[in-house]
Amino acid sequence: MPIVVGAALLEDNPEQLISFVLDISERKQAQQQLQHTLQTLQTLFDAAPLGVYLFDADFRIRQVNPTALSVFGDIPDLIGRDFDEVIHVLWPPEYADEIVARFRHTLETGEPYFVPERIEERRDRRVIEYYEWQINRIPLPEGGYGVVCYFRDISTQVYARQAIAESESRFRLMVESAKDYAIFTLDLNGIITSWNSGAERLLGYPETEALGCNTRMIFTPEDNEQGLPEWEMQIALTQERAENERWHMRKDGSRFWASGLMMPLQNQAGNIQGFVKILQDKTVQRQASEQLHLLYETTRDLLATEQPMQLMSNLFNKLCAQLELHYYYNYMVEEKDNRLMLHLKNYEGISNQAAESLAWIEFGQYLCGLVAQERRQIVLDQTQISTHPNAQLAYSIGITAYAGQPLIVRGRLLGTLSFASCTRSGFTPEEIDLLQSTCEQMAIALERANLLTSIQQQAEQLQQANRIKDEFLAVLSHELRSPLNPILGWSKLLKTGKLDAAKTAQALTVIERNAKLQSELIEDLLDVSRILQGKLSLNVSPVDLVPTIQAAMETVQLAAQAKSINLRLTILDSGLDNVGVNREFTACNEQVGNLSNIKTPIQVWGDPNRLQQVIWNLLSNAVKFTDVGGRVDIQ
Repeated sequence: MPIVVGAALLEDNPEQLISFVLDISERKQAQQQLQHTLQTLQTLFDAAPLGVYLFDADFRIRQVNPTALSVFGDIPDLIGRDFDEVIHVLWPPEYADEIVARFRHTLETGEPYFVPERIEERRDRRVIEYYEWQINRIPLPEGGYGVVCYFRDISTQVYARQAIAESESRFRLMVESAKDYAIFTLDLNGIITSWNSGAERLLGYPETEALGCNTRMIFTPEDNEQGLPEWEMQIALTQERAENERWHMRKDGSRFWASGLMMPLQNQAGNIQGFVKILQDKTVQRQASEQLHLLYETTRDLLATEQPMQLMSNLFNKLCAQLELHYYYNYMVEEKDNRLMLHLKNYEGISNQAAESLAWIEFGQYLCGLVAQERRQIVLDQTQISTHPNAQLAYSIGITAYAGQPLIVRGRLLGTLSFASCTRSGFTPEEIDLLQSTCEQMAIALERANLLTSIQQQAEQLQQANRIKDEFLAVLSHELRSPLNPILGWSKLLKTGKLDAAKTAQALTVIERNAKLQSELIEDLLDVSRILQGKLSLNVSPVDLVPTIQAAMETVQLAAQAKSINLRLTILDSGLDNVGVNREFTACNEQVGNLSNIKTPIQVWGDPNRLQQVIWNLLSNAVKFTDVGGRVDIQ
């Protein structure tokens, strides 16, 4: 323990020495404790994040910690200098005067002063700094009062707040500028907390009416029944975003198709405070997609059928669902009473009685006739229908929107196709284009069906031509053989040398006649083709059938003799003056020549060569299919 040892002489007895021991432990400990406390305080003072400086009653700086030194900068011999002088070095006069006045007021009155945020514009620095400071009067050890100032640099926090404010301002500006987007925020219960002008325009609710309402008001009833608003928030919480496309409701009850994005909103601590939702109207794009799909389906169906007229009602039903249509009229160009008119082939929305009265119309009559006459698309809105001279009938039955299209392919008018509505005031340009494209596809399908029918007819005609060709070749072969047979037969008989002069003369006559006949056949090949095609040209004149029959019988005589077939000619009483009774002639072997003795003519009106061909064909076939030893009768 600390002690003090000492000795002293007695005054009255110098020979005596007095010694003593004094225990100073407590005082020493108190001094050490005080020293330690002062060191601790100095350490805290030096290491404090706050700037601290003290000046006395004479306004001279007594003490400054290291943090405060950074503010005073490079001013030399700071301790002991006049505070007023230092302040005027650092800051502009007006600001320095204000600070000095405030500090003197506190020194005189003891009234503390606190400034939560103060802009310090230093002369020696370009950057604006922000400080939070407080001044207090304190007693001095030697008596009297001084002033202590505590200050803290809050520039970083201020700049951060300013950046956040500017970011929020930019965000609000961006949100308000996004006219094509509905942007609004919700709390965790789905209550709307902010509402931009795009949301007001798209959804129809003003901001004052939307704030505080539940977001379920913009969902369809069926989506609300399924709990989709809550499900969407849950998805956004678990997956950090929820995206979808669906129907939404406006304030007036109308629906629109929109793509939506919902994301959670977090504070600086990372806690979710609510949600932000962004909607974009996609109705036009959806309608365009649906119309494109409809056009694709229509084209596919029209290409797959050979009877496009049967698809008219199906096509109308598809268009009706999208465009609110109530009528359609399909007229085709047809001939009636030797002139072209429009014939109603398909329709919807009118009674059968009304359709009968409109079954045939003239070009230029009503709106459909005007479309056909002008060969162009005609589209009328409600106002135009009420005043158009051709739209009186349409106006009388309540039509408020009309679109008619001519069905034209390769410059040829096939007919017209018109659509009408009783609830719309007009059609949009996109809908007009859809109707026009649909009608163009229908026209192409009709032309395709006509081409298929034409090709089918041509195929049948080609098959018929092939049959005619085969028949022609068969007839040609038969016709060419018919005169050859007697020529060959009589030639063989002549070669035997057994014929007398009369038979030889007859043989030569038959050969000559059949040779001429064959020559005529060859020359008439084209005529035979015309016969098979129904285009026979005849040289008509009075003809006696007796020599015609005789020539034909002579042609087939040799073939008949080879099969011992009797050819018998019977001329019946025809009631003519020069024919009194029935007479019968038998031609077998040489008896054919006796026919030349018949004096009674059988007069007809015809082509002698064609008649002879007919008779010998008949006789040739008769001989061919008659049994040996049989008989062929000619009446």
